Amino acid sequence: MSFSKFCTIIEPVKKPEVLLIDFSNLAMRCLFSLPFDPLDENFNRWKILMMGSLKKTFIKFNPDKVIFCLEGHNNWRKLVYTDYKANRVYGPPTDANHIDFDIFFGEMQRFIKSFSSFLTNVQFLSVDRCEADDLIGVIVKSHPEWNITCQSSDRDFYQLYKYSNYKQYDGIKKKIIEVLDPKMYLLEKVITGDAGDNVPKLKTGIGQKRAAAIINSSDGLDEWLKKENLEKEFERNMKLISFDCIPEEISFNINKAVNDWNSIPFDPKKTMNFLIENKLTAMFDDFEVFINIFQKIK
Repeated sequence: MSFSKFCTIIEPVKKPEVLLIDFSNLAMRCLFSLPFDPLDENFNRWKILMMGSLKKTFIKFNPDKVIFCLEGHNNWRKLVYTDYKANRVYGPPTDANHIDFDIFFGEMQRFIKSFSSFLTNVQFLSVDRCEADDLIGVIVKSHPEWNITCQSSDRDFYQLYKYSNYKQYDGIKKKIIEVLDPKMYLLEKVITGDAGDNVPKLKTGIGQKRAAAIINSSDGLDEWLKKENLEKEFERNMKLISFDCIPEEISFNINKAVNDWNSIPFDPKKTMNFLIENKLTAMFDDFEVFINIFQKIK
């Protein structure tokens, strides 16, 4: 006797595919990959490169949901360490750098405003006191029910590989990043600092190999920190680097912003207006492609 007629086969629930875009990372990578052109005052080539990169990523991962993660103001990490990211100075062009960042950031904000006004079924997320790292770190931790892909080349996100639903895609190198030991990577970075974010080493001259040796030593990391009197510096760097140290208030505000957002159905008619408004007529050939991509997103 067949029991199939009496049994109901329950299919596993498919997790939604969610794409997180580290917007500033993508924007700067695209900007610095372009040769300087003094005639491109409105950074139109940058906009074309951005849209081309996003198109390829959307096609590759076919997401059900997309969140553009943007930088907020009044970064909370400045209260932990006043020199955090103090090395990042952008402004008028110099002999060493021909880019006028005052103009560029203005164009970038106009582009975001225009992009978000027509792409109403995609969340453009910005939370006060938070950087994009906070948004991505909290979202990944808070949503195990999503399969999450983060488009970014930022190594700060390697620590998120401790979550089984997470992977990271480098859109410039066009590959998924592999991280074998996210906990080890995090501890090494806390010890060696992060020059890009102006986070200092715990001790001058210490590098990745020495940090790994300390962590794996028989005495262990805690004993080394105590012996070197570096416990306070280690705690400071953990707060700056580890997403597990994001304050509860910050995490609450991020989750609230994500959950309170309401998607508005995408209107294909606005796509052409967006391309014309941003002088992206070179992308008219991709008009139908963009329509098909954007209509699928919830």
